[in-house]
Amino acid sequence: MIAPHVIQADIVSDILTQTSITSLLGAVTEVREHQYQGTIFSYPTIRVEIISQTPILGPEPCDLATLNLALRAYTEGGSSRSCSVILGAITDAYHRNIFSASTWNCWFLSTGVINPARQGSKLWRGEVILSGTVYPTSGAL
Repeated sequence: MIAPHVIQADIVSDILTQTSITSLLGAVTEVREHQYQGTIFSYPTIRVEIISQTPILGPEPCDLATLNLALRAYTEGGSSRSCSVILGAITDAYHRNIFSASTWNCWFLSTGVINPARQGSKLWRGEVILSGTVYPTSGAL
């Protein structure tokens, strides 16, 4: 299986190349892993969380795995609209698309969008849940 930190870093890097998403984040493109503990960051932001990665077991030995991840958008403001727009851009970029990194590939399917909910007086959080099968490339073996 591909290490979770590798998958997470590759997805963060890919999001940063998606101008349809980054253009919605403003001057400071804030995309990080879900566990980021920094004290300086700004909104809007996107966080990437690997929910689970489970090996696919079968009669033949293989390194395939089922991957579930959440791409969470956080925004500030009096309305959830900007958070919803970011979720739409994430869905457009990844739903039913093949993701290719240097050591793995995955065909992503959006299994749900969790509409923005208030997390504080003016903080909104929504998420896109993606699922797929991770295929290691020959460079990973």
